[in-house]
Amino acid sequence: MGLPFVFALWVVRRDLPSPGKEALQSVVAQGLARGLQALDCIALMRVDTGLSPQEVIAYLQGYRYVLDAEERRAIEEFRALMATL
Repeated sequence: MGLPFVFALWVVRRDLPSPGKEALQSVVAQGLARGLQALDCIALMRVDTGLSPQEVIAYLQGYRYVLDAEERRAIEEFRALMATL
């Protein structure tokens, strides 16, 4: 199938007012941006993994951090397959 597997999603209650949703979205986006910019520092702090800093960076860069059309398709495909069980 060639689709990514979505392991987790950030979700918010539907009844949260829009300003709260927008604030949360902003905080998560800023945190993600800061984290991605700091991969070198994160990798150096994770020597406990047994991986080299370069391997830690490659591992973290292998994730998809934004839910786009392909990820949505993957979720729907997984749901359809689960429904057949």
